[in-house]
Amino acid sequence: MTLTTERFERVFVAFPHAGGMGAGFLKLHPYLPEGTGFEFLDYPGKGGRRDQPLPDRVQDLASYLLPELRPFFQKGRGRVVFFGYSLGALVA
Repeated sequence: MTLTTERFERVFVAFPHAGGMGAGFLKLHPYLPEGTGFEFLDYPGKGGRRDQPLPDRVQDLASYLLPELRPFFQKGRGRVVFFGYSLGALVA
């Protein structure tokens, strides 16, 4: 995920299903309200992270992603909406 530097009213962050990639959510972007930023995650072993080792537990995956998500919670970034499908809902 590349964190956008733009400021939005809200940011939609998509968490994919097990075995999926965040890019699968790109088709949702046009349907989001105006003023909504869009970001998606790839898990280790997928997409741009295909060379990274797979975590053994969901907790490990969430801990791995946490540093990447922290900037969304900085003051002035707007609201954050997490959307996860299947495993992504558990991780979110």
